[in-house]
Amino acid sequence: MRWLCVAAAAVVCSSVSWAETARALEAPATSLKPPSIDSFATFPLLQSPELSPDGKQIAARTRVGKETRLVLIDADRPTAPPRLVNVGSKVGVSDLTWAGNHRLLLTVVQSQEVLGLVLPVTRLVVVDLATGQSLVADANSRGFYGGDVLFADPTGTYALVASQDDLFFNPSVKRIDLATGKARLEEKARPDVWDWYVDNDGVVRAGLAYDNRRWTLWYRDKAGEPLRRTRGKVEKAEDSAVDRLVFGRAGTGMIITNERTGRFALYRYDFAAAAVGEPVFEHPEVDISDVIANPITGEVQGVRYEDDRLRIHWLDPDLKKLQAGLDRALPNAINVVQG
Repeated sequence: MRWLCVAAAAVVCSSVSWAETARALEAPATSLKPPSIDSFATFPLLQSPELSPDGKQIAARTRVGKETRLVLIDADRPTAPPRLVNVGSKVGVSDLTWAGNHRLLLTVVQSQEVLGLVLPVTRLVVVDLATGQSLVADANSRGFYGGDVLFADPTGTYALVASQDDLFFNPSVKRIDLATGKARLEEKARPDVWDWYVDNDGVVRAGLAYDNRRWTLWYRDKAGEPLRRTRGKVEKAEDSAVDRLVFGRAGTGMIITNERTGRFALYRYDFAAAAVGEPVFEHPEVDISDVIANPITGEVQGVRYEDDRLRIHWLDPDLKKLQAGLDRALPNAINVVQG
């Protein structure tokens, strides 16, 4: 497996050229100057870089004037001119996901007038890197919510997304043919379910609904079983919530919730009993923001959180050792491991 190490602190200004950026990245860390105040007001040169499954390409967002563009970089030749894909000046890209090595899924945000109000709506755009063509997936989606990628098939054939058929409907889960953009219903909408969860095999495992002081989880252990309803109780303040579910074996897994302490932390979870178990990782001062899972097995390898900067607490001892080595080698950068 390849690993991409991004020294994010070294790239702060979108006005510099690619050649200048390459020279800056090659310069010794001691020559880097603190960023100016103006630098904090500019868009970063690269946003949210993602490595392709085969490790050969890096996809990221960038800004050219008022336009958001997709940047593709050859991972073996990082100083070579990048390939730019224009996604237009009237949309923003909030997320990007690889579907195989030759397709990218872009969650785009666009303003739209709804009932006299101008509101943001999301849609899914499929970019075929081989042909350079793009298409809007699930063209019949009519709600705010139309581009949440839950699962991307490793071969790039299909994706599972959550989207609304109407402004007043809850989202259902649809299977998108990435060659045509056509959608097929995978899991019907359910009352108050806004968050759907899919495992690493592409099986819809759960939908989460809130109802006053309780939450309901529609859950199945494996493919072919019907979703069954379990109830959970929010023990603490009204803003207590579930932020993420991670699936393990035989009805077990993990959950990110702020139910116990008011801060989001990672706990073990019994899906059958709807019971939050022992903590896996909790920070004494800040929320955790996400987990990092093995892309093949789904095993949780680390936890992300932010205090004065982005940090990762690795549960995997090999990745913990790798991170420590990178931080020693690049002491003046925020080093993010992506695989």
